[in-house]
Amino acid sequence: MSPLTNPGWPVLNQLFEAGALPYEAYALAELLLAEEKSEAMAAFICHLALAAQNGHLCIQIHAQTLIPPPEAIWLSESRENDLALLMHKLPALIIQGAQQSAAHLLDGSPAEDSAKPICRCGNLYYLKKYWSQENLWISCVKKLLQPIQGVAFDQNHIQTSIESLLSSKKLLPEQAQAILQASQQGLLLICGGPGTGKTYTAGQLIKTLWEHLSAEERQTFEIVLAAPTGKAAANLQSSLVKATEGIQNWQIPKAKTLHALLEINPYASYKKQTFSPLGADLILVDESSMIDTKMMLGLFAKIKPGARLILLGDHHQLPAVGMGSPFSDLKTYLQGEEIYKKQICELTTCLRAELQSILDLASSIKTGNVENMLTLLKNPSAGIACIFFESHLPLKKLQEKFLKHTSSQFSMQDSSKPEDLFALYNQFRILSPLRKGPFGIESLNQLFLAECLKNAPDDEPFAAPILLTKNDYKNELFNGEIGVLVKMHKQEGLHPGDYALFPAKNGDSIQTFRQIPALLLPQFEYAYCLSVHKSQGSEFEKVLLILPPGAEVFGREVFYTAVTRSKKNLQIWTNEQTLVQTMQRSSQRLSGFVQRMS
Repeated sequence: MSPLTNPGWPVLNQLFEAGALPYEAYALAELLLAEEKSEAMAAFICHLALAAQNGHLCIQIHAQTLIPPPEAIWLSESRENDLALLMHKLPALIIQGAQQSAAHLLDGSPAEDSAKPICRCGNLYYLKKYWSQENLWISCVKKLLQPIQGVAFDQNHIQTSIESLLSSKKLLPEQAQAILQASQQGLLLICGGPGTGKTYTAGQLIKTLWEHLSAEERQTFEIVLAAPTGKAAANLQSSLVKATEGIQNWQIPKAKTLHALLEINPYASYKKQTFSPLGADLILVDESSMIDTKMMLGLFAKIKPGARLILLGDHHQLPAVGMGSPFSDLKTYLQGEEIYKKQICELTTCLRAELQSILDLASSIKTGNVENMLTLLKNPSAGIACIFFESHLPLKKLQEKFLKHTSSQFSMQDSSKPEDLFALYNQFRILSPLRKGPFGIESLNQLFLAECLKNAPDDEPFAAPILLTKNDYKNELFNGEIGVLVKMHKQEGLHPGDYALFPAKNGDSIQTFRQIPALLLPQFEYAYCLSVHKSQGSEFEKVLLILPPGAEVFGREVFYTAVTRSKKNLQIWTNEQTLVQTMQRSSQRLSGFVQRMS
């Protein structure tokens, strides 16, 4: 037995030694229990810790049902057969531990200054940190749902403008409803999948509201545009340029990251953050499904009385990398309350015909319809193809086959013009949900880089797609932004004369480019293959999605997100078992928000 393990915890020890239970969770149980030897209580604490590691704000125990179940967060499928007996014992052990812990660790109605580390609300159990976050989040939402006290728009004039836009075919009825609701209330969610015109609707909304402000009100009325990442903020601003053309006395605001908007310095301590209200009267946030609970709380807490907040997003996409699914939770709550249903505008009409076959597949995925999904992939329509792995081939052979099939897509075709480079790399992208392993993005990017270097002429510049992984505010380069690295020679490392190209941030409809010396670039990685998480907010003409075994742990949200990155052509490399298992899982996070708000 390992000297790190507790001799009184035989089930947990076996799970720990098998790699199914991380040491951090095991150590937390030992720390909180001190002299207490109960393995059931230790299992309960470990389950809380693992739920938090997987983005859940809490766990739920209803009768003898445990959510999330241990098999979803304790161990991978590859270990399930070996540890099946132990895993079968675990739910009852965890539930028993929750019952035993009531007197030792739990506050039935915990105060903020309580020293107890675990909190309970009915059948929900939280680590104290996430209980506090959810309490503050609920309080902020309730304030924003109060009747608005800010600028009052003349509803007759707004209605007249909307009818004019409808009659001139500039708006669909569902888009017109969004503008009407934004003029009347402080909180609005505009939800919809790809091609449904979320940012176009937002642009028409801003234009209509601005035109109905008095000259005096325009002097002080402040509009802010924001998104979770620099790339998403740049995309939002670019999309709104055309939608807001023709507005008198108007200059489109510069879109910001939420970190910049909220003045959050990731290197400063939490206590040093500023909590002064934002001065904005209208705040528009794109890609809201990417916002975690802590960031969403920070945003709501800074909304001044009378301001309007508009959140754009697709709640079927992957949840945030951090804790919780606040955008999805908020939509679920508002939709379930009759008095708040009008605070959601659901855009359902696809405005791009070329997406139809892909949207049919996406619809099957988001509803969990396995049979229909398999039918669509086995009998593909125009624009969709599925290549099933040959299970008898070793991984290295599969890798070589994949490389041979796709490497020609990155041929530079003897052109070094910026617009040609960007057209090449933006028309095709490989996506994978995995970072590690033979079909993870790290391995694939190294394979493609080596292959492209091998085939490139020695006496010509070499170009490769890159993805920034750090922000550089001085040069307006942001985490998640995609560029093209041009190396003057095929040698390792960066050298004087090497440079990178990025789209210019000038707000013009004509695409221009910035050239940044390579030695001044912030941290980056090669981007022949992107993670599905990093691809959110981007669209490509053609997408090749690889779903290797192990991808199923991310659930159907990762599948849906990847499929909807493609505008015209989608190819999927996978096997049927992985597809089915992916569809049977969900990556949505558990919280008590809806239950406690209702």
